[in-house]
Amino acid sequence: MLVFILGVMLAVFVSVLNVYSSVTEAGPNYHPTSYWCDNTNYPEVFYKGNVYYYVDLSSAFIKDQDTSYSGMKTIVCYNMVIVDPESTTTKIKYILIVTGEDGYNIYDWNDKWQLNTGSFGFQLANFNAGRLLMGYFGL
Repeated sequence: MLVFILGVMLAVFVSVLNVYSSVTEAGPNYHPTSYWCDNTNYPEVFYKGNVYYYVDLSSAFIKDQDTSYSGMKTIVCYNMVIVDPESTTTKIKYILIVTGEDGYNIYDWNDKWQLNTGSFGFQLANFNAGRLLMGYFGL
């Protein structure tokens, strides 16, 4: 019985490790489930209530890239389209994607680079956009 309990505890521990290790694993890991007006050029990256956030892939471009260290730093510019029942707004966004052997980090530009952990609310829209754009540009 003790062996069975230890086996279950080990399985739970390994599965928890896999969940946390995949959060910072290098490479893209965001796959949109819907698109604005079914146009694959506008993948949805976040929604809350009646407000939806989409990345305009046709506007996305690599503004700067630095490979002078063991990883890569890439600044991506793109348009975020925000759609609510009363209006559609487009905002220009900049993100910094830093990749390396240890995984990746995504930073938002708000008068300075700020680490985006995607841990709450509207931060998640930019975080998911960063993960999506990593795949789009093959970073």
